[in-house]
Amino acid sequence: MLRIQGFRAAALTLIAFALVHSPASSGTAESPGAAESPAAQDRLASCDAKVALAAVQEIISRPESLEEPMELFSVAPPLFHHGQKDEAVFWFYAAQLRTRYQLVFEQGDRGQLFQIMLMSIGPLINSYAFQDVSKLDRTLDRVLEWDRTTPNPYREKPRSAAIER
Repeated sequence: MLRIQGFRAAALTLIAFALVHSPASSGTAESPGAAESPAAQDRLASCDAKVALAAVQEIISRPESLEEPMELFSVAPPLFHHGQKDEAVFWFYAAQLRTRYQLVFEQGDRGQLFQIMLMSIGPLINSYAFQDVSKLDRTLDRVLEWDRTTPNPYREKPRSAAIER
């Protein structure tokens, strides 16, 4: 049953990602590098661990993934299902942190998509993560350190006094 729920979470993740990246939702034409993204996203659902994990590495190493934090959510289910559960927890919380930055600056349907991610992937990841709260605490420290040392297009944006509160 857990495996089926995990695949459902992965499918919802891919659907939400497709909604975020569809030309209709963004109002822009696809960039030349965007042709690679769907292929990597498709490979995330592979039952072959080698294929899925290579797609994960491709996504997390692309600078464009940092510009659209929702994309980072999509790597957590394949990592989890292919045995890299601690890394899945890391990327789930990294995606959550970066998406929260994004929500401060951007309007639209991202808040709803964020909730879909939390509801679809969250139970799977959190049921594992909260089994060892000390390890989760260390993982969250790693997420914060990664956030400090990795470019974040939303951190550099000008902020109002209301945002700082």
